[in-house]
Amino acid sequence: VGRWEQANPGVEFPQEIDLNNIDCREAICAKIASLCRIGGKVTDARMRPSGRRSKTWEVAYYAPEKTRHFPKTAAEDQFVAHLALTWCEMTGELPPKVVHQEMLGPFGRLVQKCLRLSGSSANAANLINKYGRLRGD
Repeated sequence: VGRWEQANPGVEFPQEIDLNNIDCREAICAKIASLCRIGGKVTDARMRPSGRRSKTWEVAYYAPEKTRHFPKTAAEDQFVAHLALTWCEMTGELPPKVVHQEMLGPFGRLVQKCLRLSGSSANAANLINKYGRLRGD
């Protein structure tokens, strides 16, 4: 049994359409946020005019640690791998292992166009070159 079922027995997990309803949006968000809480701690807050600090409860959430540089998603890497397989099936040739940043070539332009159409801002040449290093042929 998942955390949602334990906290809300007999209630189905909210769908996207449920959040469109203004009347119950706040309650749904509060329930989902409660699933992510794992505790908290008392911390010192603002300084009072009397010289004492206020105490506030700081909630701790179950979430990944903050990172300054987000790792590349595996989805982009898999996308390039699938495009390479499709390229091979359609042309009968393996895609290049390495492409130049300014001269992508046909496969590089295909990857670049597909990435842009999917809304990704990833660098096509970098993804292709990474795939080429991992490719074992």
